[in-house]
Amino acid sequence: MATEHSSDHTSDGLVSRKVPPGRTLVIGGGYVALECAGFLASLGFDVTVLLRSVPLRGFDRECAERVLASVEAAGATIVRGAEPVDAEATADGRTAVRWSTQPASTAPATTPAAAQPEHVFDTVLVATGRDTECAALHLEAVGLSTDPHGKLPTTLETSAVDFVHAVGDMASEAPHGRPELTPVAIRSGVLLARRLCGDPEHGISCADPNLAASAISGVARAGLEPSAVPTAVFTPSEYACVGLSEEEARTALGDANLEVYLAEATPLEHAPVDGRSGQRLFVKLLCDKAREERLVGVHVVGEGASEIVPGCERMARGWPWDITDGPRMALGWPRMDLGWPLGGPWVAPGWPLGGPRMALTQGPLSALLLHAHGL
Repeated sequence: MATEHSSDHTSDGLVSRKVPPGRTLVIGGGYVALECAGFLASLGFDVTVLLRSVPLRGFDRECAERVLASVEAAGATIVRGAEPVDAEATADGRTAVRWSTQPASTAPATTPAAAQPEHVFDTVLVATGRDTECAALHLEAVGLSTDPHGKLPTTLETSAVDFVHAVGDMASEAPHGRPELTPVAIRSGVLLARRLCGDPEHGISCADPNLAASAISGVARAGLEPSAVPTAVFTPSEYACVGLSEEEARTALGDANLEVYLAEATPLEHAPVDGRSGQRLFVKLLCDKAREERLVGVHVVGEGASEIVPGCERMARGWPWDITDGPRMALGWPRMDLGWPLGGPWVAPGWPLGGPRMALTQGPLSALLLHAHGL
């Protein structure tokens, strides 16, 4: 779909508008698309989301579907398997959009665009991803080229040409890449600056071998690995996670070594009016049974998720649990069940049915739940 019209926006343009967006079409299924659709629908605007494939690709599938359901519950209309065909301006300054309910690449070539339903919107938000602008830098002039995704391969924020450095979304840092998140880019820039320029604020020059070592050490960079960076999606039901998704964990560990703990409850602050607020909190913990059930992934969907998950970052790297590490999750009832989708529900090992205390020797779940209840 190609269109140049005043009502078509990226997410930046959407929040810069001087007038209400009115009836809005959101094209895309990533976190930007669902966040914008969620807050617009919550404000009462008529919102339609065109979702070509799965929502929140790369995130945990079960949690992603819960997020999508919360956007729909806020009032947005979700059109699955849809791809825009074309768009054109109307006489009154709006945008008429036609879409196909099957991928354009598989649609019969003889299907005329006019045969597609036409829908008119005041605003069209295109949230289908971002591309780097490395081409504008003419990197080939110094012998550099980008990877298939248009990013510049780097090691320790430096390219194959030692005077060309890159941080943020345009860099593909070895060996696993890095999440396209602002705090990650800032931290990468700090480490690069320390390695190249020293730390003048503390009177340390770049020639200091200790500073150079600290800027490239595994400890300094461990928090930049994709599996160690907490991230949050601010949809009507917040979603935050760190570590592996269930799909990634099953691939990496195998079904035999993966333990999945699940809980769904009313957050504590809503417990007095349980059944009326509609607020629910869903928690999923992924543990490696071969390593004494150390955490490999934490996923939370619900109010306050973005405040809960960052406290789990060090545990999701496979570090041992400690009672002081557990976030104070406001669970409405103190139990998590083993593998609901796998044929549970069994009460988590070591959990006495008669009370909320559990032996600390019973694995990571114990510390989390004890701390959740301030015990």
